[in-house]
Amino acid sequence: MDETSNAPPAPIPQRDPKTGRYLLGNFGAVQHALRTDRLPPEFAHLAEEVAEFCEGSITDDGGLENVGRRRQALHEYRARVHRRVAQLDAALEVRGLFDQRGKLRVAWLQQLQQLVNCAKGIDSLLGLERRARDVSVGLADYIAAAEAEK
Repeated sequence: MDETSNAPPAPIPQRDPKTGRYLLGNFGAVQHALRTDRLPPEFAHLAEEVAEFCEGSITDDGGLENVGRRRQALHEYRARVHRRVAQLDAALEVRGLFDQRGKLRVAWLQQLQQLVNCAKGIDSLLGLERRARDVSVGLADYIAAAEAEK
């Protein structure tokens, strides 16, 4: 393994003995799989994660019966973007931030930033802005507790 890469060595792809072509399901050259619907084994967990994300997002918004079709579509788009973010993050974890030549994977990081910005845009359309934390302790109680500690 190269010292500059955190990635495990790639498995040797299986070839057809007669034609020499790669067999179906060869993921030897797959880097991040963003442009395919078939996922390598190391990314197989992402489909379940996205389904759970979409279901939880719709549940948080009032449930399937209370969410209109357009809003449901926004939740599905958000889940797809979430899948791509998780997929690219997993690829960075598996392959490392640096390629075999020791160069930073700038294109991957830029794509990740674009996906996160897209997710933030969909979240704002859904009305999921950041909320202020509820402070259950009042100011007078906080001051009294601070004085009691002294």
